[in-house]
Amino acid sequence: MCPRHCHQLKNCFDLLVGYRGRTFILEVKDPAQPPSKRKLTEGEEEFRAKWRGSPYHIVETIEEALRIVTASGP
Repeated sequence: MCPRHCHQLKNCFDLLVGYRGRTFILEVKDPAQPPSKRKLTEGEEEFRAKWRGSPYHIVETIEEALRIVTASGP
């Protein structure tokens, strides 16, 4: 697995993960925060709406991210 942190890019996503020849875009939200704080920002929403590549996933836990990445077939 090859994760790259992208959280410092404005209006982007948090992680770009390459795994077994596939690419995953992950936005990470903190499950300890109230639901209002876990919503996508306006910029994140705009990016997500315009993105035409691999699926855009919103995750709250490491387990959830791993499940998404490893459940996808080769």
